[in-house]
Amino acid sequence: VRFVGEFIEAVDAQTPVLVGNSLGGLAAWRFAAENPDRISGLVLLAPGGVPYNGVGDTPLPVPAMLKFYLNQAPEAGVRTALSAMHADPARVRDGDITRYRDLMRQPGNADAFIARAAQFTLPNPTDDMAKVIVPTRIIWGVQDVMLPIDQADQFAAHMPNVTILRLNGVGHLPQSEAPERVVETLETLVAEIESLP
Repeated sequence: VRFVGEFIEAVDAQTPVLVGNSLGGLAAWRFAAENPDRISGLVLLAPGGVPYNGVGDTPLPVPAMLKFYLNQAPEAGVRTALSAMHADPARVRDGDITRYRDLMRQPGNADAFIARAAQFTLPNPTDDMAKVIVPTRIIWGVQDVMLPIDQADQFAAHMPNVTILRLNGVGHLPQSEAPERVVETLETLVAEIESLP
């Protein structure tokens, strides 16, 4: 969350609309909860934040296989992971595999991700969700196997100014499988914000 604030300052953005997917969505909405006056809106794509898969108030050990995967970024493993994040694995291109693998292999990335995973918790988010008062749009793929779409109901129940868009035929990466809907949602939200008195 601190990094989000530092980035906004570094690029000298004045009350931007933040966009984030998964862990990036979690960072974006947590920043909005703590700093409602520093942004004007949110577009979240299958955001994290709801306790899931045994992750709650206490960090879980990082599995050895995950450590191996993050350190080695084998092409077959990256292909399998990216395919699982898409409702239609045929949408994953060879260039996507190369780009993700190269990013994962950047010096320090694996160590940083493993260190973060070793501290990662998902405490009950309802009080913090209620603090997100900026206009918020959440896009969630119905076929998301990483974060089930029923988690969207938690956001809808607790964020006071949220609209949920559920997309059929889309998995965990709406920006990859439905980029036109993501852009349309962002443009519509920005227009709405700009029209406010």
